[in-house]
Amino acid sequence: MPKINVYLPDELAADVRAASISVSPVCQRALADEVRRVGVVRSTTAQVRDPSFDPSSSPQAGSQIWGHMTGRLQDAARLALELPRPLGNVGTIQLLVGLLDQGDNLALRVLDSLGVDPDALRAAAVAADDDGAGQAIAPHGAGREEVAPLTGLDPGKSRFLVALDRASQLAVAAALDASVELGHRYLGCEHVLLGLLADEDGGAGRVLRSFGVDRTSARRAIKVLVEGFDYARNVDRRTTGDLTAVLGRLASLERRLDSLDGVGFG
Repeated sequence: MPKINVYLPDELAADVRAASISVSPVCQRALADEVRRVGVVRSTTAQVRDPSFDPSSSPQAGSQIWGHMTGRLQDAARLALELPRPLGNVGTIQLLVGLLDQGDNLALRVLDSLGVDPDALRAAAVAADDDGAGQAIAPHGAGREEVAPLTGLDPGKSRFLVALDRASQLAVAAALDASVELGHRYLGCEHVLLGLLADEDGGAGRVLRSFGVDRTSARRAIKVLVEGFDYARNVDRRTTGDLTAVLGRLASLERRLDSLDGVGFG
């Protein structure tokens, strides 16, 4: 049987030893689950990329992708679906504007780290000539109540992909690839940003590149930001644990002092 070395952080290794956990079977189960998950993602990606792909006759693909998306990306997708669509389907420009209008996601933090002003980027996206798809998009935060959603669309179910044009479907497929490559178990706004940049001829990709954003720099920024979040969470967890230990010691000391209260030396 092939052997794979697994390296653990010192604190985790100490916890594993203290709990007397057998690492091998746990790793085998975790790897088996991950292989199955990645296999499903890659199968879905290949299905979407197939030139004969018809989302209306493949509802499972849309459902699987939607279920893999973070809540923020689902919100961004809903916002994109509410925008005017002169050509009938959601283009890459609408996807980009949806990410920007969502207002609180990692894609925006990536753009900020690269020195991009989201409002200026949105204005450029609206003005872009994406075969007419960028026309008549309302200003940020304005006119949403006047925009009718696609009739009969349930974006949270299998019809999500039906609303996208071909370029946007391929951008989502590229986003799924990016998620797997980065080792993430979800599909987020940052991955869709990479997916939009993967198409050199797409309207959103052209707008992003005009602001100096390319796939390499965006991917690097995502890795740095995610690693920073993970580090901050770990520091916060360790700090909380240390504080709990200190408070426990203080409580113990207080109990000891209470027990000595009134005791003399004769």
